[in-house]
Amino acid sequence: MLADELIGKFRSECQVKDETCLPVESAILYAERFQHKSKGFYRFHQIPPKTEQAIMLMVTHVAKSNADDCIWSKVDSLLRFNI
Repeated sequence: MLADELIGKFRSECQVKDETCLPVESAILYAERFQHKSKGFYRFHQIPPKTEQAIMLMVTHVAKSNADDCIWSKVDSLLRFNI
């Protein structure tokens, strides 16, 4: 899945659930920086499944302001799979 597809997926899910989502673009940018990829890398390259899971965690948990150290640890662990 490319970044634009993932962005569309999350936006539609958040609207259906009437939730406030962390901007998906920010979560993708965090993943790119964590993995030492250039900005916009995932606009042209497939997002690996573990990275997608990490982005999903960031979008859902950070938006609800309940992202404790455990969540960030899981996010970082998932992102390490694709460095």
